This record gives sequence, C-alpha cells and structure tokens, in this order.
Amino acid sequence: MNKMKVAIAVFKEHVSLRFDCAEEVLFVEFENGEIVSRKMASMEGLNPLQKLRSISTSGATRLVCGAMPGFYRRMTDFLGIRIMHAEGMAIDILIEHLKRGKSNLIVPCSQRGRGKHRRDGCPWMVTGG
Repeated sequence: MNKMKVAIAVFKEHVSLRFDCAEEVLFVEFENGEIVSRKMASMEGLNPLQKLRSISTSGATRLVCGAMPGFYRRMTDFLGIRIMHAEGMAIDILIEHLKRGKSNLIVPCSQRGRGKHRRDGCPWMVTGG
C-alpha cells in the first residue's frame, strides 16, 4: 500500500511564490495513486514557524511551495518534511503529477526569467517519464 500526504502552500489556484506569504495550505492525501482526502486549511495570521508546526502535526511528509528562507528549510529538514519547489504551478496540474507518482520530477523550467513568471503557460516542466 503506497501512501503519501502532501501540504501545498496556496495562493489562489496556484502554488504560492513564497512559503511565508501563503495564507492557505491544501493538504492532499494519496493512497495507491488516488486522492483519499483533500482539505484546505487557513494559515492566515500564523508566522512561518507556526505554519511549519501545523504542517508537521498534520502528518504531511512533503511540502510544495515557492521560495523559502534557509532557516525554514533547515526546520523542515529537522521535522522530516521534504520540500518540493513548484511556485506558480496550477494546483490541479500539480495534483495530477502527484497522483501519477511523479513528485520527484517537478523541477524549475530553465526558461523562467529572474523575477518574472510566464503568464502564457506553465512555468514548470516535468522531466523523465
């Protein structure tokens, strides 16, 4: 039985560009490639450490987000949470990749400009199969 619980830092319908600015986190639990639970949680008013504690308490082992300061990255390492960067990616596209077990294939697109995010398409690509 293959289980995975993912926390996704959300801004509107996309992965938040910065973890510490996300006001909501979507918790998605997968089992054998199917979604078994999906819950949106408000993080409004919480500082980044409180957000990380909430994510850790939920049982999520992966966090999908955008930029994250080094201090918080070290905290996720300590908590056993694996970071996956996909800032700006549409949530529904991300979830489809995760359902298909391609969570380790999400990488930044080399065409993304510094400080600019493409509005005409997905700023991310999936490598491999």
